[in-house]
Formats: sequence, C-alpha cells, structure tokens
Amino acid sequence: MTKLWATPEDKFPDIPSPPPHLTRALCLSPKGVRSFLYFSRYATDDVLSQRINGIVKFNKVGGTEKASLCTEFQHQILFPAWKARVDAIEFCAGEAAAIRNELGAAAATDAPEFDLRQDPYAKRDYVKQRTEKYENVVKMENWISTERAVEKIVCGKSVEMMSELCHFESHEAVVQQFEAYLKNA
Repeated sequence: MTKLWATPEDKFPDIPSPPPHLTRALCLSPKGVRSFLYFSRYATDDVLSQRINGIVKFNKVGGTEKASLCTEFQHQILFPAWKARVDAIEFCAGEAAAIRNELGAAAATDAPEFDLRQDPYAKRDYVKQRTEKYENVVKMENWISTERAVEKIVCGKSVEMMSELCHFESHEAVVQQFEAYLKNA
C-alpha cells in the first residue's frame, strides 16, 4: 500500500466521516448537515488536484503506477466522502417525504371541532400551525434539491479532474466505479 501523504504536516484535512448523527430535527434546521456537506466538499473535491499532484510527486510515480495511486485515492478518500454526503442528503429527503405524508394523513382526517366561544382564536391558531409545518417541509425540500444539484456539479467536476489527472479512459469509468462502490458499501 502506498502513502497518500508524506508526513502528517502534508496531510489535508480529514474527511468528516461519519456525518453528524442525523435526525429529523437536524434536517428541519439544516445548518449542521449543510456544514458537514461544505466541509466534506472542501476536504476532498475542492483540493482534488492538489491532493493527486502531491501524492504523485511524493511517490515519484507515473503511468500505470499513477493510475493505481489514483484508484487507491478514489477508494480510500473520495468515494467514502461522496457516499457520506449522498447518505446525509438522502436521509433528509426521506424525512421530508415522511413529514409530507404525515401532514397529508393528518389533513385527510376530520379537522378538530373548535368551540370559538371558549377560544375565539383556536381555529386561526390551528390553521397557522399547519401552514408553518407545510412551509418547513417546503424549505427542507428546497435545500435538499439545492444540495443534490450542488453535489451533482461537484462530483461531475471531480470526475472530470480525476479522469484528466489520472489519465483514466473515460469519465464514465469513474462514475461506474462509484456506483459499484455504493452497491458494495
């Protein structure tokens, strides 16, 4: 096995693995999840060319040895980071769908009866609360959609860069390797 960095001082930031303990509340207020996604992208994809060039330079390799180092880097560093990010986004997407289903099921049941003589604002408060819940789900779905799009762009650029730096045959080969990695992980 080769060394992916010369000394601890040469080491790039660790890959944040695993992501934060994912909960519905964390997805509804996504600051923690989005911070994880940002840091993971920074630690892997944003510095990809520097990492590959550093590994190749340190190990003084070229040709097939370089491709071997690149493949090792993919499987030890890049693919686990991508998987952790996909898992975090998809967990929150599942939670958003579950919340939307719960709200739909609650709306299908009869609305509670309100005695407006006892509490003249009860119905208004109930409607306001349901509206806020729907708004929160829409916000959640929006940030999930945004993060999926960002992830697609970032991974696409990384695939292009890996193909170029490592002289892989095609971009599709890297994508297929990642898909195989996901199936086996």
